[in-house]
Amino acid sequence: MKQGRVVEADTADEIFAGAKEAYTRDLIDSVPGLGIELGETI
Repeated sequence: MKQGRVVEADTADEIFAGAKEAYTRDLIDSVPGLGIELGETI
């Protein structure tokens, strides 16, 4: 949601695998450590 409106709707797997909206991609990219494998050195 952005400013009270749904900007993208799909399953969580689909959103994380290929978000279509720039706003959604920015939100996913802002999560620290998202996409890092367990035990991976950062």
